[in-house]
Amino acid sequence: MNTKLEDYYPLTHGNHLKWPHSQLLVDRRHRLLFCPIGKNACSSLKRLIVTLSDLDHKELINQDVHVHIDRFTTGAKLLDYSGDEARQMMQSPDYFKFAVVRDPFERLVSAYIEKFVINRLMEPQHVHTGPVVGAIQGTGSPDYEIGISFAEFVRYVTTQNPEQLDNHWRLQSSYLRGVCYDRIYRLDELDELRSDLVERTGVPIEIGNWNRSSSTDSRFVPGASSMLPGELEKPAQIHRRSFMENELIFRIVTYFKEDYLIYYS
Repeated sequence: MNTKLEDYYPLTHGNHLKWPHSQLLVDRRHRLLFCPIGKNACSSLKRLIVTLSDLDHKELINQDVHVHIDRFTTGAKLLDYSGDEARQMMQSPDYFKFAVVRDPFERLVSAYIEKFVINRLMEPQHVHTGPVVGAIQGTGSPDYEIGISFAEFVRYVTTQNPEQLDNHWRLQSSYLRGVCYDRIYRLDELDELRSDLVERTGVPIEIGNWNRSSSTDSRFVPGASSMLPGELEKPAQIHRRSFMENELIFRIVTYFKEDYLIYYS
């Protein structure tokens, strides 16, 4: 029998929470509240919260965690509870509230490599990349095969209204509004996060590989920031420093200054 999640859970109805609070994940069993931020080990940590919880059909939820917790009322998100319950969990000192942040430059490179290079022809990505590629190319129909360079991507992002950016490259600080977090970890502090969660839950925890667009940062490619996707051979193996240019770094540091303050605090 091919069991589907809709056999167990209704479609999500929502409780009128606004973004970003509507996206917070909750494990009521261990009193955890997690703020997922796109491109910051988001997939792995969402699956971890579901696994730690006492939700039914966890394995089924985790088969496509992003889609399933957005589409169905599983109990994994604050959005699945009444407004009063959600506010109590956000305000309760009994809940351990945490998030993971990443160096903004590293995050932009990761988003670019994954969505605009490696997976640029995959239709599900076009909801994220289409408006950017179309705006830069100046056409009504984006040419994903040709695509855009990292430099074009950065120049586009850093001239936009930050409140209207796609969640994979919008300001991380905007995700953190309105909640007093107990700990904001850097991406390179996942071992500390694992230890803290083990201490709190008493459960052995492994934080597996997240959706990394670069598994071996080993090859320096001069001028990579100005190259089009088809010119970037083996993009997952390109060292991120290849995309560094003074102009681009200045733009990123200026535009994402709030994120850098959080990252280095």
